[in-house]
Amino acid sequence: MDESKYRPIEVDFDIFQLIVLEKRGFDESDNDALRRLLGLSNPPTQSTPAPRGPYGSWLDQGVELPEGTKLRMTYGGTEHAGTVAGGKWKVGDQYYNTPSQAASGVARTRAGGKTMLNGWKYWYVRRPSDTTWVLLDKLRHVNRR
Repeated sequence: MDESKYRPIEVDFDIFQLIVLEKRGFDESDNDALRRLLGLSNPPTQSTPAPRGPYGSWLDQGVELPEGTKLRMTYGGTEHAGTVAGGKWKVGDQYYNTPSQAASGVARTRAGGKTMLNGWKYWYVRRPSDTTWVLLDKLRHVNRR
């Protein structure tokens, strides 16, 4: 991100809340969320490609999920399921670059509103070679040791 392109602005708390609620994950910038709220497209230079491992697997923070890895999370009593496809998280008919984008994209509050979630703490995965489900965050911590 080229910081010289950005200028600080002051916004009241209500506007700040709208920007935060619009964000699709912890890793999305305030600027991208605000552009979406204003109906502006994001310049192609700002888009970040999804991390990709070999053969369409997803790779981030030392965790690799091969193509076909099954995904599931429960939020507010609703279970969501997906799979790793083409190096992305596919949940329903939507594709996401990160677990947080996927979690925030599908989870809704009791009132039906959007919420921001750290997907590493919500998603369970079962890679093609696994026999059990494992919390994604545990895989990240295993790789840090």
